[in-house]
Amino acid sequence: MNAILVFAEQRGGVLRKAAHEAISEARRIADVAKAAVHVVIAGSEIGGLVEEAASRGADHVHLADHAELARYSTEGYALAARSAFDSVRPGLVLMSATAMG
Repeated sequence: MNAILVFAEQRGGVLRKAAHEAISEARRIADVAKAAVHVVIAGSEIGGLVEEAASRGADHVHLADHAELARYSTEGYALAARSAFDSVRPGLVLMSATAMG
């Protein structure tokens, strides 16, 4: 496995607790598997989340930052996740089990 992809949920420009947990678990697995942790975050005006995701263990952060993603939409967020998946081709994908994800 060369990479792990995490879909990190955010609300109002703040990573949710479930996202922190998913990134931390990805980091734990990646350290054993010698893999990179990629995190995808969708939303609007979320550039400040790159450092936060990195501090939790992300090696690479993929932002889908667009005004149309300011509010959750299944289609928009799925497209962001798919785009990152196609780019990274991870061996493992982690997502939170929340009302959104």
